[in-house]
Amino acid sequence: MFMEANQTKRILEEANDQVVVDRQHRRMTPHLMDTNARLTSSMTNIGSSVLADPTASESLTNSVIMPWASASIKNDIVRIIAQWLADEGFGATRQALLEEASLKVRGHDDEVNERHKLRTFLLEGNWTEVEKLSSKPFLKSHKPFLYAIFRQQFLEFIENREFQKAFTFLMKRLKPLEHYQPHAAEFGDLCYLLSAKSVTDAPSFRMWEGIQPGREALVADFASFLEPGRLDREQLLPEESDPVTTPPNNVFVPPHRLLTLLHQAMAYQVEFARYQKRTVPVVSTLLHDYSGFVVPNRCRMTLRGHTQNVKCVRFVGDDGGKIVSGSSDCTVRLWDTATGICDAVLEGHGSRIWDVDASRNGAWVSSASSDATVRLWNVESKLSHLTLRCGFGDVYCCRFSPDEGHIVTGGYDKLVRLFDLASGSAIRMFPGHELGVSSAVFSPQGSLIATGAKDTSVRFWDTLSGVCVRTLPGHLGEVTSVEMSDDGRQLLTSSKDNSHRLWDMRMLRPLQRFKGHQNTSKNFIRCAFAHPSLIVSGSEDGLVCMWGQESPLTLQTLEGHGIESTTRADGSTTVPFAASESVFAQSHHGRKQVVVYSAVWNKVQGLLASCADDGTVRLWDWTPPHETHA
Repeated sequence: MFMEANQTKRILEEANDQVVVDRQHRRMTPHLMDTNARLTSSMTNIGSSVLADPTASESLTNSVIMPWASASIKNDIVRIIAQWLADEGFGATRQALLEEASLKVRGHDDEVNERHKLRTFLLEGNWTEVEKLSSKPFLKSHKPFLYAIFRQQFLEFIENREFQKAFTFLMKRLKPLEHYQPHAAEFGDLCYLLSAKSVTDAPSFRMWEGIQPGREALVADFASFLEPGRLDREQLLPEESDPVTTPPNNVFVPPHRLLTLLHQAMAYQVEFARYQKRTVPVVSTLLHDYSGFVVPNRCRMTLRGHTQNVKCVRFVGDDGGKIVSGSSDCTVRLWDTATGICDAVLEGHGSRIWDVDASRNGAWVSSASSDATVRLWNVESKLSHLTLRCGFGDVYCCRFSPDEGHIVTGGYDKLVRLFDLASGSAIRMFPGHELGVSSAVFSPQGSLIATGAKDTSVRFWDTLSGVCVRTLPGHLGEVTSVEMSDDGRQLLTSSKDNSHRLWDMRMLRPLQRFKGHQNTSKNFIRCAFAHPSLIVSGSEDGLVCMWGQESPLTLQTLEGHGIESTTRADGSTTVPFAASESVFAQSHHGRKQVVVYSAVWNKVQGLLASCADDGTVRLWDWTPPHETHA
């Protein structure tokens, strides 16, 4: 445990050094410069057993950190918000907040005083005053306590032999609250006491010791309700004064306290994110927890089963628990991402599979084939649900619409087709491309379709009218893929001119051209967004290539496809599929030069999937460098 604590402290100190350097580079405000140092110290003191737990943020519950129900904490929150409002110039809002907080404090004070009075009246047996307080909201809504009070009064009537009053009181007060009795027989025993000689004759009250002991027992049973202020101070804040006695605006609040706390919270999320970066990221929102930006660096698993090259791969559903792949062996396969086991082989196509896609809910997958059809498959039943006829020749692409009620297809016959999945018919066709359509994608809103074709152009179509609203030239070779970012602001295109291009969708102007991979006239190489700041694609030299949006240079390449053997975690070795004739004969560091056709990312699983003509699908993830070499 001591060694783990030292290791954790060392890692945090190294990260802190990098944070300070990076913040100085960004010229952050002085009052936040030492935030991470204080945060590092406080987190180190939590203990290595908590920090070593990957679910540490979930295990640090409210009861461990601070008493959220405490009036002191609530007042501190009001003070911090009031300070921020004053700093930002919201004077009227701040004043309204403080006035409302003061009213709430006064109301809380009045209620505490009334509860103290109720305790005194109960001990004295002043039932007239108890009757007045029973109409107060704080007591009126506490039915079990009211039942206990009325039971005590009833028992005192019985003890004093006032049976007529006891009967009236029983029917008027206790009968409506009968279902709040602590056990099923008690109300019956209360009724029996109307004809009994003493209170102890009833089984439920054999321990009755008399009127005054009964009052004291009642007060003791409901002490937390009658004396909330005293219990809060004794149990939660033993060394602090009564929090409600100090007005929210008369306590010193450190400067910029809200911003400091928010900065500490985000620094904690960054520090303990699943994937750490060498430089500290700039967090652009407080509405979501920070999720680390990851650049995969190792092959986690190799999925083998296809007997020919694998043209396409896609994660099934947003959660990415399964993967679907399509191959030149005319089959579509479903894989489990956790185990790597092939769950199903979907057969029915008569020729090679060019593209696959999956619905966001994970219930359906589609496949486009050279047999001029697109098939819709049910993931649960593993059966073909629908076959869409797409003219003649190869169908190169298929993609679900955002509402999952339509599919867009494109292929050798130059037509883009929009199919309604409910009827299985083509409801609209988009003519205009001069050569085969290689890729098509919906905008996030579903109102626009972007297509790329062998005529080197990218076209944008209005889904309602079917009109081509814009043509985007720029590539010198056939366009092999088009992808749109999740927010619809960027377009990513790939071409056989050995380039990927990033476009601004609002201005339709190029933002970046990425180099370093190989994509010529021989193959369909596709690119995709792995993250708003990361681009991934395959390459004809057998590598998976990655770029950051800020630079045209390759950020990282992943080597693994075409390697003759793979060592598993248990030390066993597997022999991959013998590469087809399309695989180049030359070898590079023991790896046959293969073509990686595509790579796709799933943020939930934290996995990158790639497919190649060595007949495999590979899953890539990130691991710290010291674990990679262990």
